[in-house]
Amino acid sequence: MSAAFQTTTDGLRTVISKVIFTLSNESSNMAGRLLFMFCVFVFKKKHVLLAVCGHCLSPRQCSVGEPCRTKLEMRSVSGKPLTQMPNTPCSCQHEETCSDDWSQTDRTLTSTLEAPGLRTALNLMFCQPLKPKHLPTCADNEVAVVLSSYLQIPTNLKSLNCRCGDDSPLQLSRRWMKNYQYFHNYVCGSSLDECSADKSCMTVKAQETVYHCRCPQQTHCATAGRWGASTTSLDGYCVEA
Repeated sequence: MSAAFQTTTDGLRTVISKVIFTLSNESSNMAGRLLFMFCVFVFKKKHVLLAVCGHCLSPRQCSVGEPCRTKLEMRSVSGKPLTQMPNTPCSCQHEETCSDDWSQTDRTLTSTLEAPGLRTALNLMFCQPLKPKHLPTCADNEVAVVLSSYLQIPTNLKSLNCRCGDDSPLQLSRRWMKNYQYFHNYVCGSSLDECSADKSCMTVKAQETVYHCRCPQQTHCATAGRWGASTTSLDGYCVEA
């Protein structure tokens, strides 16, 4: 990769990160969401997203317990479909093949991820039938899933650490930014209590958002103020969806 291309790519990442961070602090604004989805569409069409994220190389071989195929299905809190993002992060070893038949329940794992304004179905396909030792049961407050992306909406599975003991949706507990990437920590739903009326549901800082509790149904977590030049943090509260 030439130095000029690297400089251009780094600059583009910085611009994207600043734009997406601005949109994230306007998460309750529908126009901001629509603008963000349009940006994703444009970058995909122009193949810039592939260059920025660096997914131009052939898939590597999967390690034990690592999914060979992922599919993110995103919906709004009202249930309206937004987008699907399939991905093949690695290839199966030896003569194993990565199936695209999602009805193979012994090789698939599906979890529901909830974040303010967004519900995501995370579908994972594995090379071999799942075994308990590959995915232990999560302890209290243990991070079950980490997703990452150069965009505000996570598209890549970073790590799969454990599985929840029940079928309740995983809850977003922390989102932070590092090296132009967003990382999203999800914990089992039982790890976050339901928010009381006067309790802050999240704290937003320059490069980190921490979620303290989960909002009741028909509500979502949103900040009351706007981010300014002198702002160091904002608190969010549950409001009607």
